[in-house]
Amino acid sequence: MAMNFSEEEKKKMLEDESEIYQKRDDGLDANNGQLKKLKGREKRAYFRQYYLGTVAVVIVVAILAVLFFKNAVQKKPHCVLYIAIEDDVLDEDKVADFEKAVEKYLNIDTKNEYVKVDNGTSDQEIQTYIYSGVVDVIIASEDTYKRWANEGCMADPSSSDTVSFYKDYDKNKKYFAKYVSGEELRKSKQSAEKLKSSEGKTYNFGLYLSDSKKYKETLGGLLKKPVAGITATSKNTEEAKQFIKWMME
Repeated sequence: MAMNFSEEEKKKMLEDESEIYQKRDDGLDANNGQLKKLKGREKRAYFRQYYLGTVAVVIVVAILAVLFFKNAVQKKPHCVLYIAIEDDVLDEDKVADFEKAVEKYLNIDTKNEYVKVDNGTSDQEIQTYIYSGVVDVIIASEDTYKRWANEGCMADPSSSDTVSFYKDYDKNKKYFAKYVSGEELRKSKQSAEKLKSSEGKTYNFGLYLSDSKKYKETLGGLLKKPVAGITATSKNTEEAKQFIKWMME
């Protein structure tokens, strides 16, 4: 049913100042000129209350966007040769200088590439690095190197063309060791070093750096008979090959 109001009732409704009939006014509205009436401190308080939170969010989002874009497009330097040295105590400054010398010899772009000489990694870490292809070259004492050779972690000329250059050196420069297969290890309770290979054959798994001036003088190595070689999983075989040759000069 439609409701009919008298003229007097309509007039009263129009004049009613109750909130339900008034246009909502939130107070300090910049559009109605009231903001202009505020003084400096009041304006700052008004700004903090109504805008500062939004501005802060916008700034944070903008910074995150810039950082994300920068990381996405910026090319990070990558390692072109990873050398793990065990059983020796080396001076950090000499290691740093040695890395620079190797980088210079390999003529690499040092802005995008680098050489890493690792002298403080545990056997477990090195084993993981070998299996994952991180380590390219290992330098160690005869005993430690023997373990990696026995387990087949090092490349040899009979199965890898990468280290065929080992054949160019005199026999007294070559390091020989047996290889014990995983099956032989599983059947035996002995370690790879103690277990005899069923083939009874040794392989040229590395080269001695006993007379290497670069190892003794440039790097400051103290091992009497260090052995160096390229891992069977190396991903930077050409750089590893050049490095070993350089060390043997």
